[in-house]
Amino acid sequence: MNNLNRTAMWVPIVAGCLIAASAAPAGAMTLPQRTDQSSQTSSATATETAAQTAATKRGGKSRQPVRAQRATAAPVYELKALHAKVPGTTGGWSSNAAGMSSNGLVVGTAFGASADGQSRTGVFVADRNGVRRWATASARSGCTLDSGVDVTSGGAVLGFATCGQQSQVSVVVDTRGQVRRLPVPRGLVGLPEAINDRGDVIGRVVSNDRGSTNRNRAYWPAGGGVVVHDAKADFGASWGLSNTGVVVGNASGKAAWSRGSAALDKSVGAASVTAYGGGISPNGANVVANRGGESVLLPWGQAARPLVPAAQRFQAEQINDSGRVLGSLLDAGNGPGIVQGGVLYNLKDIARGVPAGSVLLHRDLAGNGDVSTDLISADWSTTEAAILVAR
Repeated sequence: MNNLNRTAMWVPIVAGCLIAASAAPAGAMTLPQRTDQSSQTSSATATETAAQTAATKRGGKSRQPVRAQRATAAPVYELKALHAKVPGTTGGWSSNAAGMSSNGLVVGTAFGASADGQSRTGVFVADRNGVRRWATASARSGCTLDSGVDVTSGGAVLGFATCGQQSQVSVVVDTRGQVRRLPVPRGLVGLPEAINDRGDVIGRVVSNDRGSTNRNRAYWPAGGGVVVHDAKADFGASWGLSNTGVVVGNASGKAAWSRGSAALDKSVGAASVTAYGGGISPNGANVVANRGGESVLLPWGQAARPLVPAAQRFQAEQINDSGRVLGSLLDAGNGPGIVQGGVLYNLKDIARGVPAGSVLLHRDLAGNGDVSTDLISADWSTTEAAILVAR
């Protein structure tokens, strides 16, 4: 799932953190009941993890006493550059990483120049072992895939394409090259941000008119169609999508999201919970968010719990099914941080193979703990897609 917070989606909740359950186009359905043992175990593990805290490197202390807890080994990471070079190019290479699937695939866009000086672009799908394939649209589709945004566990790519004379078309391209165009209302352009393994997509629709402030949130169910959030009726935003079909976001009321093929179903946590956007685990069991300068965990239907002490200035963005949390270190240039076992780690400090002076711009978190990132050279002259591999 892609890191939605990279698009400045920090919209404050007005009256609680609310979620919508996807449904068939014929009507809305309620959220699936999570009674299986694996979901309960995941929620319990994440709850226990969030209850643990650690002193900050600056000597800060938790505001609540830490109870007896099992010792947790620090995570081990190693930086792996993907060396994504567009086929047929001879130089001028650069690349950017984007979203990750829950099983560790990453999508990205690479750039290069051919021998005759022509610039070329390619969309790649990779994992911790390197580039696996270059994603392309079939000739029959009439589209050329220009950039990748996110990827499913099956390898389908969410991105932008040029179709005929129309550019910046929002599409999903499967491994056979078949193209699914995401519909948008007349006069608007779709800006998709994340896809789940079912094929549901969330993002935005924006106006073609220059200077327009139209930035409505949108939800594209796998079954087709689009649901556009009514920003005039409700101040809010969507910022997370699980593989179970749950959309999590902010809302001041249910009416604006209860239209078409989606219906707002319930609140996460107590009604008094107020927070900023974060993410939801692929299994839908846990949500991470941010409020009042601290990051919090919201296990399904339970009260919010702090992830780490507020003094550590950590902005939670993604959580995987094992409870590992990825986010930004606000006092370290928004660099990548990982929370594991209630302890916050600076990924740049603990990862092996990070060049001195370089910058890591993290993107997304996989189920195995891998993190997609851009590796920017110390002089900012080169950018290369990479994976922080969890060992």
